Amino acid sequence: MATRADKFWLLAAVAVATVALLWQLGGYPLVQPDEGRNAEVAREMERSGSWLIPTLNDAPYLDKPAFYFKVVALSMSSFGESEWAARLPSALFGLGTLGLVYGFCRRQYTAERAAMAAIMASTSPLFVMYSRLVIFDVALTFFLSAALLAAYCAEMLPGVRRKRWHAAGAFAVGVATLVKGPVGFVVPGLILSAFFLSEGRPDALRRLFAPRNLLVVAAVVLPWFLGVSYLFPDFPSYGVVHESILRFTTDEFHRDQPFYFYPAVLLGGFFPWSLFLADPLLRAWRAYRQLESIERLSLLWIAVVLIFFSLSHSKRPGYLLIVAVPVALLSSRCFEAALRNPRAAVAKALARASLSLGVFSLGAAAALALVVSLPQLSKAAAQLDATVAEELTLHPVLFVGAFLLAAGLALRGWRTGSARVAFAAFALLPLAGVVIGFGPMARVAERRSARSLATAVDSLAQGADIVCVRCFPISLPFYLGRTITVVTETGSELSSNYVKFALERGERWPRSLIRGSELESRVAERSAPVFLLADESGQPELEAVAQKYGAPVGPVAPGYVGARIPMAAAAP
Repeated sequence: MATRADKFWLLAAVAVATVALLWQLGGYPLVQPDEGRNAEVAREMERSGSWLIPTLNDAPYLDKPAFYFKVVALSMSSFGESEWAARLPSALFGLGTLGLVYGFCRRQYTAERAAMAAIMASTSPLFVMYSRLVIFDVALTFFLSAALLAAYCAEMLPGVRRKRWHAAGAFAVGVATLVKGPVGFVVPGLILSAFFLSEGRPDALRRLFAPRNLLVVAAVVLPWFLGVSYLFPDFPSYGVVHESILRFTTDEFHRDQPFYFYPAVLLGGFFPWSLFLADPLLRAWRAYRQLESIERLSLLWIAVVLIFFSLSHSKRPGYLLIVAVPVALLSSRCFEAALRNPRAAVAKALARASLSLGVFSLGAAAALALVVSLPQLSKAAAQLDATVAEELTLHPVLFVGAFLLAAGLALRGWRTGSARVAFAAFALLPLAGVVIGFGPMARVAERRSARSLATAVDSLAQGADIVCVRCFPISLPFYLGRTITVVTETGSELSSNYVKFALERGERWPRSLIRGSELESRVAERSAPVFLLADESGQPELEAVAQKYGAPVGPVAPGYVGARIPMAAAAP
């Protein structure tokens, strides 16, 4: 039976997760390129009713499977086409991942440790950021984590129950593949193979890859794969060779990073918890055989992911999100050990980390106070980022106060040796960043979105057909609620690798894409007014066409010009 303390910890975990993942979820515009593209693909699936083939601006978009887009589309059909509805699935997958962490730890350990693990994950900047974006990674994290934990639990059970848990894990692997392709089965396969082999349990590996489990994965994945391949025969070549093998082995996608990229992401993405974890994790690795089996799995989970993605030539911070669960499991172990034995080495490591956090927070508070109070520093900050600098000067007390409060708690935890006070300090800082830092982040998002551009275009176009010349502000169709025509030679403006791949192979061009040589004829054959929009690269072309029709060219938004050609206009 749950005690009052158990209920308190559960409520604390729920409250922190709710604030971290749902606070002002729809209060800022879609960030380009990823959010704008993914939300628009989902909007088009919602409008068309398609379940199999995603489209971007009416062009087939096979860069990723349809599953995540369809989930977002269903959210939009239920709650409307808004930023909140588009982001809700990611937030729910994030909450689901936290539920997995809490449920697993609660089953194995105490309610306090379970809540600590969930709070650690929900206040890690990398996890918070991706749970608040229209992006695949947190959905992948949920299903991969479910698959790995199900396989682990299966081997703790006998007979029929073991088979059922393995089948559940196989189902999760299949859905993970539907979320993001082959990584959905490759990564869990590598992690579990490394774990069971290191445990000296080849029998568990045979059960993991039993034909019935492979059939479950195939039953989930093959209907999608065969259906898309039937409609687009070039998809197997694109999906397997171009999008997977070449992405991993070559720098064709220009996403390579130095060897220290993922260690740096691990430190920054899980800050401030990473201040504490380095020493205990190194100690745990040295005492690997003395750890519990789930802790050994967690260490291998992190190690395999770091090695696998470091070998890849395509590196993105979000790829490391799938280690959020093992990091939380190991972190909660360290905090629990510090609580049980204040004189243990892990407690001393926590005290050092608390001191580091306190010094960092005091330094940050002092730096912010100086920036706000000294005009010359304010000007220097404005030159770096005027939007953020302005927000800091508007609410200096909130930002400085948050750092001072975190510093006070951290230094008290260090001085008294209280692991719970230290835990509160570590959780407070990122949570305050979500709440207090919302203003600056919203303004940065506005700057990286096409929402204000869409407002201006909608006002100037007055119902005209919109043609983007050599540009494609990728969230523009979402905010306009309709697709647009794009003047392009390669399709690169859509930032879709599949669109470029298909056009290079001589596939039929979608009607929403036209070559530059077709622009004048498209304008001449129009059945409605046309609004031309261009950035710097397409401005000369736009001006030449507008001049023929006597249409004035003017600024639309920073970096963009436009011209409206009414129906009555005719070229001389």
